[in-house]
Amino acid sequence: MTSNPSLDALINVLGGISAVLNVVGVIALVWLKTQYKKVLADHTHRLDVQFATREAELRLKTETELTVLKANLERTAAETQRRFDAVYAKREELLNHLHRELIVALNLTREATRPGNLEIGAELEASFGRLHAAMEEAAIYFPEDFCERWHQHASNLRETLDRFFSARRLRTPNLQQDLHENRQTYNEHLTAFKAMRSELRTEIRKWLGTE
Repeated sequence: MTSNPSLDALINVLGGISAVLNVVGVIALVWLKTQYKKVLADHTHRLDVQFATREAELRLKTETELTVLKANLERTAAETQRRFDAVYAKREELLNHLHRELIVALNLTREATRPGNLEIGAELEASFGRLHAAMEEAAIYFPEDFCERWHQHASNLRETLDRFFSARRLRTPNLQQDLHENRQTYNEHLTAFKAMRSELRTEIRKWLGTE
């Protein structure tokens, strides 16, 4: 304290004001911190709500899209199965028809190549025409490779038969040469016959699922 009463009074007043200001400052700081925490909590809560809402929207959208996708896939699978069943049924029908024509041609070929026959008969000739026609009818249901091999086998068998009958009709002074030509052309025909019978029947079994 000083010896001056007025100065001492002023100091006391200032000291009191300072103490009050300190108290007010502390209270203000506490209030600001409280408000900050409240604002932060409110903001965090809003963000949590927005996140939860957005998450729910995305989940709903995803589930809806998955539901639509699943429905489309099921519809596509059903349509594919329907088409496959229809194609398989038609293919089986055509394979049975092809095999019947193959049997007819092979049986007629056996009869035509018996000793004494010198010409390829009209019935056998017609059977080769039906072989080609039957495959043309079935072509859209099978790969091009199978169709081409069918036509090629039928053509090979037809050509070897022509050579065989031509050699059988041929008579020259050289009997041994004639016999050799007959055996050679018959072997060529037999090879073509076996190839057609074995390969095409094996192919038909594969398409039918029996091999």
